[in-house]
Amino acid sequence: MTFVGKAITAVIIAVYGMFVVNLPDAPKPAKTVKTTVYAPATSVRIAPVASNPDPPAITTPLPAAGNCDAYVAIAAHIGWPPSTLDTLRLAMRLESGCNPQAVGDAGDSIGLLQVHCPSWGTPNSNWPVGWMQHYGFGTCADLYDPIVNLTVGLAIFEGWAGSTPGWHHWHALP
Repeated sequence: MTFVGKAITAVIIAVYGMFVVNLPDAPKPAKTVKTTVYAPATSVRIAPVASNPDPPAITTPLPAAGNCDAYVAIAAHIGWPPSTLDTLRLAMRLESGCNPQAVGDAGDSIGLLQVHCPSWGTPNSNWPVGWMQHYGFGTCADLYDPIVNLTVGLAIFEGWAGSTPGWHHWHALP
């Protein structure tokens, strides 16, 4: 065998040894399965609802319909981040005229933030008891209470439903 033949054979054996003979061990199965558990944001404090006998944290009478600034102050007390309050004021003005008794979408959207009851307050395939009920926010009738409406709105804004957090749920916003 010539020198070139011996060199080629040596290279082939070396390559074979690197890739075939020295195969890494097969991966071992994991001893535990890592799962992601959805946990809601912690900044939302669940306000009392009609079914809860505890008094609400705000003891003064609620503001008159149309008083957006007063409802923004309540939202700040509930836990809405300060950076969101101007957009919240606009959302309430566009959605309901800052009227906690406002009803839209043929009766489906309720309150200051026009929370869509069929999506958030009724049982469905994703939330067998209803999303609001699952988190203890009450029923659709409780959405007329501005404290409940703003608390539910904050939870929706923060992405408790597993959706992307933000303002995209309020279509009246520019």
